[in-house]
Amino acid sequence: MQWSEIRVGVSKSTKAAISNRLWEVGALGVYEQDEGGDIYLTGYFKGSADTAKDELLLFLEDLSLMEGFHWDGILEYREIQDQDWVSEYKKFYKAQPLSKQFFLRPAWEEIEIPKEMIPIVMEPGQAFGTGLHATTQLCIQRLEELPPEVIHPGAEVIDVGTGTGILAMVAYHLGVRKIWAMDIDIKAEQAARENFIQNHCEGIELATTTLDTYQRQFDFIISNILLEAHRILKPEYTRLLRSGGRLLLSGLLVEQKEEVESLFAVPDFEKTFEKTQGEWLSLEYQKK
Repeated sequence: MQWSEIRVGVSKSTKAAISNRLWEVGALGVYEQDEGGDIYLTGYFKGSADTAKDELLLFLEDLSLMEGFHWDGILEYREIQDQDWVSEYKKFYKAQPLSKQFFLRPAWEEIEIPKEMIPIVMEPGQAFGTGLHATTQLCIQRLEELPPEVIHPGAEVIDVGTGTGILAMVAYHLGVRKIWAMDIDIKAEQAARENFIQNHCEGIELATTTLDTYQRQFDFIISNILLEAHRILKPEYTRLLRSGGRLLLSGLLVEQKEEVESLFAVPDFEKTFEKTQGEWLSLEYQKK
């Protein structure tokens, strides 16, 4: 399989915005390098990234016109072969804490995990959800702080757009035993299934399908996807969430907050949580 990387020269004022944009156009990981004071961001993509490169260039051109921002015009693109991917990925995919309770361990690293922490073992180059992105970490942090009356063995939880399955696994390790995980991408299902086995979470019900195929209701819906998808799925969230159930949304930029709040400004939903990390936002709603 072919992989691609896009390397961009950034400044302190543009680093966060360009990093966010690399994730938005499909990067599976973003690696920062400081070469003698010159800062570079490298985004890694599965397959060709020609479209991502074009979208990024348009974004950079617009960014350079904004007062107070500067982009030096350095953008490099190259394709790398499958056998080189893991070595490239290992440059930035390191063992590290994801939250107070969870610790990311790449599958190839045999290291001692702090005794009080729960390991999440992951392989590189799979579907979306490496654990490194702020939107994923915001969801993990929220799940682990929820009270026992919300997260418990009998709670029925669905992870929408599960990707590698990381959020479903977090819920499982927190004690939930009735978990559904779904994604429309067959490759995501394959990646998630392998991760469930590796992390002893085989009890999670996994499917390649769309949300409208489900006829049961849930106590908790986790949905870490883009705003465009949240707009489309709003009726399904409403249909599938039980009265008193919670909906945890992420994949959102801070600047999109007003639109999301407008979308859920209906009698059915009450906002119960809001948190940001850098430019990213997570919101939680409870169905009345």
